[in-house]
Order: sequence, then C-alpha cells, then structure tokens
Amino acid sequence: MKMSLTPIIYDFKRSFLRLSTIAFLLVFLLGGVGISYLSYQFFTQQYPSIYTAGIITVTNNTCMIHGIVYDPFGHLVDNARLILVNKSGSIIASLRVKGNYTANITDLCNRIGDPRKLWYYLGAIRVESSIGNETMSIFARNMVNESWYMMYGQGFAGGGIVAEQIPSTPPPKPGEISKYEFEASIPNVWASLILLDKKTGDSVLIILAVNNNWSLPGLKPHYEISYAFLKTTIRQGIFGISGGYSSANLSRLEYRDLGYIDKYVSMYRIRVDPDKDNLVLRIYDPVSNSTSYMTIDYAFKMPVKAVYTGILVTGTPMNLFMTFFPILFLYLSYALLAKPKSIGALEFILARPVTRWDIYLTRWVGGVLTALISPALFVLAVDATTYAILGYGMPGSVLLAVYTGMTLALIAFYSLTYMFAAGLRSSLHLAASITAYLLFVIFWSIIVLIVAFMVGAGFAGTASISYLLAYFNPLGAYSFAQYAVQVDYGLTHPVETANPWLGGLSAIIWITATFIIGYYLFKKANLTS
Repeated sequence: MKMSLTPIIYDFKRSFLRLSTIAFLLVFLLGGVGISYLSYQFFTQQYPSIYTAGIITVTNNTCMIHGIVYDPFGHLVDNARLILVNKSGSIIASLRVKGNYTANITDLCNRIGDPRKLWYYLGAIRVESSIGNETMSIFARNMVNESWYMMYGQGFAGGGIVAEQIPSTPPPKPGEISKYEFEASIPNVWASLILLDKKTGDSVLIILAVNNNWSLPGLKPHYEISYAFLKTTIRQGIFGISGGYSSANLSRLEYRDLGYIDKYVSMYRIRVDPDKDNLVLRIYDPVSNSTSYMTIDYAFKMPVKAVYTGILVTGTPMNLFMTFFPILFLYLSYALLAKPKSIGALEFILARPVTRWDIYLTRWVGGVLTALISPALFVLAVDATTYAILGYGMPGSVLLAVYTGMTLALIAFYSLTYMFAAGLRSSLHLAASITAYLLFVIFWSIIVLIVAFMVGAGFAGTASISYLLAYFNPLGAYSFAQYAVQVDYGLTHPVETANPWLGGLSAIIWITATFIIGYYLFKKANLTS
C-alpha cells in the first residue's frame, strides 16, 4: 500500500513553518539583501562604482563638454552630478548629467577670463551618483586649428602604428609647451575596453575622438573605424599601447566595420575573440587618406562579470549562510525526532496504524524539503538584490551550481544529525550534533591547515589538502560548487584533488549512509520515555 503524502506535508509544516525556521530564514533573507550590498562594496574596491569619460572642447570662445557616465558593466547611468575641479582641488562647476551628455560651459570659461585658460586650469572631473563617487583624470590635452580640447576618463589607451603619416600637430603657441602641458597623439583617438565575459567575449568599447587634420575646421572627428583580433605573445605593458607590430602585418587582418565616427564619444557593444588576445582598431582618415592602427591587449583583463560573480559565490553572503544555517537543521533533527523520541511521543504515535519506517521517513523528508526551499529563497534574494543594485544577476548556471552545492551540503548535514537523533537520547543528540558542527564548520579550516603541515604540503598545498579532505565533510559539496564556478570563470587554477562531480557524489554517499544507519538505529531504539 502506498504511503499517503499527508504525513510528509504535516512534518514539512512542522519543520519549515516553525516560528524558529521562519525567523531564521527571514534573518538570512534580510541579511542576504544587506550583504549583497556589502559584496558590491567589495567589488568597487577593485573597480570604480561609476565612470565618466569625455572631451571638453574650446572652439571660437565656446566651451562644450561631451561625455558619457556609465557603471562597471557598461550601462549608462541615468542620473549623476559632474563636478569640475581645478588643479588646487577647488570646485569650479557642477552639472547634472545622465547617460550620453553634452553641456555648454561657456559661462565657466568666461568667468575664468580667457576660455583657453580652462585648458591648463582644469585638474580633474568628479562624478557623483547614487551608486558611488569617483574622480577621473585629464589624460590628454592638445590643440588643433586654434581649437583646444581635453580628454578625461579612466583606463583609456591611445597612440598607434601609423601606416601613412598624419601631419604632426604643432604646439599651442611658441614658448608655451610646458605651460599647457602639451601632449601629442597620433591619431587623436583613445579607446577603453570593458571585458564583461571572457567565455562569450561580451565587451563594451568606448572611443573618444577629435579631429586631427589641420585642413578641417574645428574638432569634430571624421574617421572610419573597423576592428579585428590578433593572437600574439608580445606583452604590451599596462596601458595596452601597441609595440612591435608592423602596419603591414596588421593590414592583413580581417576587419569588421564599426562605423563612421563623427561624435566625440561613442560606445559600442562588441564580442572579442576569446582565442585571441588583442583588439586591433583600424582608424582611417578619409580627408588625409591616412590609416592608423591601435591595439588593446585584453589577455590579462579580468572579466567584470566573473569578478563580481566570484565575490558573490565565494564571498561573505553565501559563506555566512553556510556557516550558520546548518544550526537550523541541527535543531530540526532535534525537534522532529530526538525530542519526541525521548519524551515518549513517538510511542503514542505508533499506537496508530503507522510503522517506525513511516515516522522515520516522513520526518526526514520534512527536513529535506526545508533544505530544498531555504537555499532557493536565499540565493534568489541575493540575486534579486544584486540585479537591483547593478542591473546584473548571476547566470542561471551559477545559480544552479550554488543552489545544488548548498542543498546537498545541508541535506547531508541534516541526515548526519538525524542519524544521531535516531540512535541517541535528546541530550546526547545535541552533544553529538554540536560536536559535528564545530568539527565540520568552525574548526575545519584549522584541521585542514594542521593536516597540510603534517603531510609536508605547507601553505602552498593547503588548497589541494582542503579539497581532498572536503570529500569527508558532509558540508563539502558547497566547496566544490564554489570551485566549479571559479574554474569556469577563470578565477582560479584547476586543483588536481578537486572534482566537483566526486564532491557531489560524496554528499550523496553521506546522505545515503547516514539515512540507512539512522533507520537501523531507529528500529532498535527504545521509544519509551
């Protein structure tokens, strides 16, 4: 005869809908929201929380600022304040901007006196918004056709290999090179690449450009730009400026059109080739019939999404969950089996037409259902908060890996304490379960370190020993889930002793073995109070 689902639903309610379980879960849901923000703060220690880039132009006594404001993932920011700061650090102007912006700042130039003075008077651009504050430097200043410009931003590379020489740019005025900090650039195109995902090549390319041809009036750029990819063993230095490439070699690459650039600031969504390591920009000036090349090395760029995913998966939110949530399942095994067994409540239930197997299985399943639902709610809360903050959530494959690792770990630990509950009195069950918690959670890292030194591996071999011992930890499945995500995103090197599939199998063995042993003990247990 098939067993009714009613007892399982009843025991699930007694486990998941307990006041203590709900309170515990609410604390972690709220904590997940707060700690997601904390993870974002950790992320912004490696990447600025907000960027702005653009060009300030001074033409015919008219001062304009052209730029964009964006977050680390290349999303345009809707509402920000742009603050212009002089070289002594004092604020000289403040503008409200959003996304792709253009603003007339001629009044500011007039207050300074000669508009050209802004060219050497301005020190930095500060951007402030609800997602953070950052300061961008002025990285290029120059003059073309009696027009002046300043480029600002972070992480931009310029320069290149010139196939046909563009006319050189003269200094602003004789004797004023040092005063105006003159910097020449051939061509006047600067680029920054945001690598989002190395596996797919998903990237954002930002280009700043001004006219570099003295035969054209003003500063408005007129370039045709295309791009290709290059595999090379030559390392270019921290700014990604090309070195050691010939225009003849670069000209033979297969290029894709990016378009005709007639804007000072342009943003493009492109996919870089994961099998190559350099983005090559071909810049053609139709007026002077000259072609230049610029390369950006992305071999060592850490993908932004990978970094943030790594912080979420291996950082504070998930680790706190896996440190403290096993306590709930320790308590559930006590409340569902150890306590009623010790006070004789199960003896009363057995007076009805139910067997010990019915009691043992339904109460175990009730705890397992709690272990299936609790991690799902927590992971989704963290992911939803992350999406609300950054507009980026964890990929489905990552969510599945994290959830699977958490669930297997919690069920394995619950099964272990449930086995204690089946064979021991309530007081001894608590002692054994707390000892297991201290051993497998609190002191586990110390045990790993001791074993590493005992076998002569030292600090260098700690990772290898840690994964080797994780097979013998009921909570080890989550460590292997973290490892799988890190390897998949290139955040760590493969470790010989780490096998996520074997890690999952070890958790299943823990669950199966403790469940069977527990039932054997429960059949022999004295249920009289």
